[in-house]
Amino acid sequence: LAHPPGLYNISNQNTADVLGDTVFTCMDVSTGGTKMDHYGVISHYVIAVDTRYGEYSLCNGHPGVCVGYEYFHVGREASIGAGYPNGGQCSDNDDIGSWFSLPSRGRCDSMSALEKGECTWFVEKRVKTVNITCPFDTHKMLQACTLRETPVFSTAQAIFSKAFSSDDESQGGCKDLGGPPAAEIH
Repeated sequence: LAHPPGLYNISNQNTADVLGDTVFTCMDVSTGGTKMDHYGVISHYVIAVDTRYGEYSLCNGHPGVCVGYEYFHVGREASIGAGYPNGGQCSDNDDIGSWFSLPSRGRCDSMSALEKGECTWFVEKRVKTVNITCPFDTHKMLQACTLRETPVFSTAQAIFSKAFSSDDESQGGCKDLGGPPAAEIH
């Protein structure tokens, strides 16, 4: 999840699986959207969800605001709504990744509340937060985003994944900038 430094609230935000976030950040960085939105970092979270997905909503800003018709269930679509029935809401989307919207009314305070069906998503942990310049500039992800390849964005996805798997820049990793524990992320 790309976001401004110091703002870790993910309620009413869009997030994605690894390929979906690769697609989003490639598009956003290359068009200047991350600078306009003041997105200076990317955080990796583990989020448990109720997989009875709702319609994907556009959720942006800080504090976040969702534009759509789903206010409780996690919304899901193929990245950029690419060519699937119902925008990829119920497809595997392995070739393009998935985007998710996290409406604030669906946020859980505990895993047990999610298991009881009282809510639809729960932040288990923040894994790592990195400076957006590390994968995009240091490790040349921006150039990889422009490659015409199959599967789509495979080189960029490898760079993106490696940024979160190590802190060692010489091995493609990026330093963890830290951040709040899951209990403090809303």
